[in-house]
Amino acid sequence: MGLVSNRTIVVMLYQVLVTDRPDDELLKTISLPENFLPAFREKVKLYREAMIRVVLRSKCKKETAFDHVLAHYDQLLFEWVLPRNDIAKENAFNAALKDIERLMNPPADEGPFAWGIDWFYQMSPHIMDPVSALSFAQAWKEEYAAFEKEIEGFRRDATQAGPF
Repeated sequence: MGLVSNRTIVVMLYQVLVTDRPDDELLKTISLPENFLPAFREKVKLYREAMIRVVLRSKCKKETAFDHVLAHYDQLLFEWVLPRNDIAKENAFNAALKDIERLMNPPADEGPFAWGIDWFYQMSPHIMDPVSALSFAQAWKEEYAAFEKEIEGFRRDATQAGPF
């Protein structure tokens, strides 16, 4: 097997973690009116795109081997996801980055319940009940753990083929 380029790794990560990943597990945690599904799916996609970056950035702090992968992911983001003329999308992406950080490192006076409520507030302030908000936030924490595991698996596979 030849060397796997960082660009190839990033494209495969995006495919597995964003494009091909179903949102069924997240939908199981909530009761969502049908008319909110398109906005829900679009926001889930945005948060998954941001979550890859948050996980890669976290990995870079522990292991410099991820620096090149993060750089290629950033390049992919600006080519595919965040066209330079779409300020609204870039702002939404940056807000998603901060929001994921908030979920994973909540302020002392805030828990996952508040995060879940806030996530849905932009779609409708009346969409979420407290139990669903907590379940939904927990499901996103599980998504984060799954992303870490998947990214680590890609690193392991890539290093068997050559330098990561």
